[in-house]
Order: sequence, then C-alpha cells, then structure tokens
Amino acid sequence: MNLKIFLELLFLWLSALLVMLGPYMAIVHGLPWLVQEQGWTFVQADSVKLAASINPHYWVLLLVYLVISFFFTPTYDLENLGLFGSRRDNPFSMEDDYNRTLHSVYQLLLPGKLVCAAFLFTWAVVRRVSSSSETA
Repeated sequence: MNLKIFLELLFLWLSALLVMLGPYMAIVHGLPWLVQEQGWTFVQADSVKLAASINPHYWVLLLVYLVISFFFTPTYDLENLGLFGSRRDNPFSMEDDYNRTLHSVYQLLLPGKLVCAAFLFTWAVVRRVSSSSETA
C-alpha cells in the first residue's frame, strides 16, 4: 500500500469518525456553548449522561441513517431549480419546491455517504492487498 492510498484512507476515516462521533459526543456530554457551563471538560461529564451513552438508540439510528444514505440517492433537476435559472425560489412552480426538497435531502445524506465511502474504500484496499498476498 503506497503513501497516497494510506493518506486517503486516513482522511476518510478521520472524517467518518467526526461524522459518527461528533453528534454522539454532543448528545452525551453536551456542548458548552449550548448548556452555558463554565469550565466544562469531558472529565466533568454527568453520570446520567454517561449512563445514557450505554443506551444503543443512537447507534441503531446511525446504522439506519447509513443504510438509507448508502442505498438512496435522490436525483433532482438542476435546470428546474430556481426562478429564471437563479437561486431564488420560484413561487409559480411546484417542481421547484420538489427539486429543492430533494436537494436538501441529498445534502442531509452526504455525511452518511462519506462514512460508507470510507468503509467501501477500506474494504477494496483490504481485498486488493489480500489477493496480492495470496498470489505471491
């Protein structure tokens, strides 16, 4: 495995960990600017929040989100998005609203697609390395 592939895998996995663990840490430990705690650290986390981290609901929802983002890719018409080809909302077109909604769903699914890409790229590299070691 050369350095370029290793750096790409490292970037993908760091991004995927940020996508998966960022909201989890915010839910379990709270964000200091949201809860207005002064001098907040991870060591001072509430035991109730830590007990909630054992609850698997977040991980089940994350898995469902990843499966949906892997299999569902909304397609929208960029030509029919906006008033006279601009970014402004077209109040006379229902297709404009439909395409804007599909575009928003696509943007919501992009972080999940990044995580799935990290898994797939790693799987492809592992298969290539294992097949080359078997033939050698």
